[in-house]
Amino acid sequence: MIRRKRKIVIGRPGKLIKKGRYMYIIDPTHPKATEHGYVLAHRWVMEKEIGRLLRDDEVVHHKDENRFNNDISNLELMTRKEHTRLHNERRIK
Repeated sequence: MIRRKRKIVIGRPGKLIKKGRYMYIIDPTHPKATEHGYVLAHRWVMEKEIGRLLRDDEVVHHKDENRFNNDISNLELMTRKEHTRLHNERRIK
């Protein structure tokens, strides 16, 4: 018998929390939630918009580079390769 760790939720579901450099939303039912039920808010918002979970090779980019602005109009879905290329081009300019 395999036992799964039970998630210990700190806060109410749906609540936004600032942790470090990003915003998180509490959603203990999310498959990629941390043990405390946190999911990166920008990824959660994009998943709701596209109607599916993000693939491992997908990244959600903040167009204005403000990690706290998780409005869907500020978010862009791209591959890791595209995201790396975008930021490398900006560094060179």
